[in-house]
This record gives sequence, structure tokens and C-alpha cells, in this order.
Amino acid sequence: MIIETAALISVGSWLGNKLLDKGFDEVYDKITSKSFDEKFYKKVNNTAKKLQKKYPDVLGGNFEYFFKHESIVNGLMKLLFIDSKVNIAIIEEKFDIKTLPSGFILEFITLLKKELHKDIFFNELLSNKEIYLITLGIENKIEDVLEISTLSFNEVKDLRQIIESKFQDQFDFSDFIKKYKKSLINNYT
Repeated sequence: MIIETAALISVGSWLGNKLLDKGFDEVYDKITSKSFDEKFYKKVNNTAKKLQKKYPDVLGGNFEYFFKHESIVNGLMKLLFIDSKVNIAIIEEKFDIKTLPSGFILEFITLLKKELHKDIFFNELLSNKEIYLITLGIENKIEDVLEISTLSFNEVKDLRQIIESKFQDQFDFSDFIKKYKKSLINNYT
């Protein structure tokens, strides 16, 4: 199975929008490049091939569904971080699983997570606690973050302070506009 990436949400742009001007310039440049999405969707293809052997009729073999809707990508990407708690309650909130075999989504996420963590760059990216907290939203209450992550109260509190200080120290309006335009072009081309 080959996923046609032209109609899919750019995962790099999605993540880039989260990191936009928060002091992650080097990471931002890597994840908003075209090669990032190609590499990511290659990992998705590898995962889909493994699952098709076990579930040949699920989704008609079309795993693209997970990457065509921003709300689903938003939920899925947060679950791929190493510090995320992957549990059925969270999955049921984010995905319509009524028509899928029991455990299918959990297995998909687990296999995709393993596949991504084999790659050094994805492993570093998805293991970064600051980036993880940014994707969750630093404005969220600490208690809400603790429910969906393996981070401790003190880790969340400390990370939030680090991110907020980076953002205040790093913000440059002209640089923000430049990155915003690049992200806009990536999202809408």
C-alpha cells in the first residue's frame, strides 16, 4: 500500500505551526521541509503494510483517513510522543472506532510509534519534552497535562517556565512573519 501524500495534511507544517517562533529554529527548519513529510509518511506506509497483513479489510486498506482531517492528525500526533499515555479512553475521544476491530487503533499507534522511534531524528523529536508540552498546549492546566502524559507535576511546571522564557527571549516579529508565510505556503500549496 502506498499512501498518496498530495491530499494529506503536512505533519511537518502542523508541528511547525506549534513551534513557530518558540526558540526551536533548527528543529522548525527540519520539520517544515518537504523531506520531513516524505520520511514521516514512509514510516506510516511501513506500519500500514504490517497492519494490512493482520487486518486486510479494515478501512479498505486506506490508512490515509487518519491524515486527511486536522482534528485526527492533532490527536494522533500527540499520542506518538514518548511521554504520552496511550490509552483507550484517549483514543475513543479522538477517533471513531465503532467500525474498527477491537484494539486496532491502539495497535496502529503503537506500531507507528515504534517505527518512528527507529529513526534518530524522529526519536529525538518525539522524545523532546518541551516540544511535547508545546503540542499539548502550554496554556493547559497542569492537571490536564498529567492525565494524558507520563510527565510529573514538577516536570510540567519546570518545562512550562523554560518554554515561556524561551518564547519571551526569542520573539522577533519580522522572523515570525517570515516563518508564518513559509508555513502558510506549505499548508496551502
